[in-house]
Amino acid sequence: MRLLRRLRQAYAIAWARYGPTSKDWPVPGAWPAQYMDLAPVAVVDLCGGERGVSKWDNVSEPCAMWTVQTLKCQQVCHQTNGYQGYGACMEKCSGEPSVQWCAQPADAPDSVRKYCETYVGRYRVCMSDAPSLNNASEWADTVRECVFNCEDSIWLAREIHKDEKRSEGEKKRKGEKKPKLLGWHTSMCPPRWFLCEASKCKEVNQVDCKPPVGLGKRKCYRDDVACGEKCELVPQPSLVVNLTSDVKSDVSSAASDVESAAASAASDIAS
Repeated sequence: MRLLRRLRQAYAIAWARYGPTSKDWPVPGAWPAQYMDLAPVAVVDLCGGERGVSKWDNVSEPCAMWTVQTLKCQQVCHQTNGYQGYGACMEKCSGEPSVQWCAQPADAPDSVRKYCETYVGRYRVCMSDAPSLNNASEWADTVRECVFNCEDSIWLAREIHKDEKRSEGEKKRKGEKKPKLLGWHTSMCPPRWFLCEASKCKEVNQVDCKPPVGLGKRKCYRDDVACGEKCELVPQPSLVVNLTSDVKSDVSSAASDVESAAASAASDIAS
């Protein structure tokens, strides 16, 4: 019975996997094959996970498939409606993502689920008026400035990872705990510097920090709005407050829909 149970589990796991694997690379044994089962950067940036680490089956399948479809739609709409009607073309081609997708996979870490809910929710809020975006540049600017916004990403990263336990490797490292940033932030956003003054953390110019960072005399913290957990947090910008409240409403609505669907299914089974 135990062997049969394990075979069933293996069968279920095999069918649960999706996306390309190392076996799909045309040249067997070639070094690029090892990267085939990693989720693309665009998928991880929207659906959660870690760049260069998360695999396809570590993130939500419907979210990943929607992201890939959206990338294809960008290419098509750029050719057909690059200068007029781009937003309407994108909405018709890809539709909008659903926060309900973030419940998958069931064994995903809370930080991945929270990231997915946050950024899928932000996409829905920011792109709610997508048809009004006339060209590809306007669409790209809205995604960059609203969905993946550098002004509030540090605060969002802190919220997403606040309940995450430190790994054994992080515990063994000496020094203060460093803030965990979002993958896209480090490659897209310039560094920001903060220092603790009168028990309050505040943002300063890099030149005010002590060498080798700047020319000043004060210790600074890079991208850390808590200044090493010793100071009062820097107030959150209004954008993160407003969008977070809208996203929470979206997530609560999605959760209610899931509960209603589950109750309906249980009722059907009982009858």
